[in-house]
Amino acid sequence: MTAFQALDVGFGLIFIFLLLSLICTAVNEIIASIFGFRAQMLKQGIGRLLDNPALIDTFYKNSLIKSLSREGKDPSYISARTFRMALTSLAKVRDLTKVSSIRDAIVAWPVSPDLQNSLLALIDDAGGNIEKIKLNIEKWFDDTMERVTGWYVRRMKWISLIVACVITIGSNADTISITKAFIRNPALREAVAAQAQAYTERSQADSDAAPSTIITNTTEQIKQMQIPLGWPMNSELVPDGWLNKIIGLLLTTIAISLGAPFWFDLLQRVAKIRGSGAQPQTAEEERIKDE
Repeated sequence: MTAFQALDVGFGLIFIFLLLSLICTAVNEIIASIFGFRAQMLKQGIGRLLDNPALIDTFYKNSLIKSLSREGKDPSYISARTFRMALTSLAKVRDLTKVSSIRDAIVAWPVSPDLQNSLLALIDDAGGNIEKIKLNIEKWFDDTMERVTGWYVRRMKWISLIVACVITIGSNADTISITKAFIRNPALREAVAAQAQAYTERSQADSDAAPSTIITNTTEQIKQMQIPLGWPMNSELVPDGWLNKIIGLLLTTIAISLGAPFWFDLLQRVAKIRGSGAQPQTAEEERIKDE
């Protein structure tokens, strides 16, 4: 096998990992939507700020926040500006143009000492500038939301790993078997490489599609490439075969869990390297050469 052919094997594998990762990501989105993970994490983050269960409930009943809710569910996103406006509304600030009015409202607000001290510190830091007070409160919210994003990402990593494992085992996406198929079947290798090359050259319009649409379209694309996936009706693997199977499935699971952005970026890099190299031989040219 030439260096270019070996590159095509890797190129094809990266493309398969990308497609399976897209399915994994779409499934993750469906799971997150069904269980409301984003809304849960957002509420936990706001809970850290407000530090009072009763106040949290009151906050979510505010008209500004209720307008962001859908079908009776808590919102999954609140802007810093909306948070600041809802907060000052709950504090019953009479005159938002006067620092003294804002400060007096916070002092008189029956909330936890931690929340009160935090808000007073943000007000004092503004040095009498109303706009700076607004920006300080919004930044305080944004800083907390960065931590919330970290919580969400960590939770989704574990879910992604589980989903990747289910997809891999369910489809029998064995990295070792797929690699062998690419090596033994030049026509398959070239066809997948060609599709991978075309994929890097088109826009990522599909990324805005609904998760269910992404799953359907990507699954159909994988089927059309005729990659050796799926479990045979009668498996006659010897112990060494099962060991290779486990390793192959494990490699695919880990690969898928890395996420579609990782594989798309790698696919583009390899496509540039591949495009700058010599043109590969066709399957017919390889057959003639072997004869």
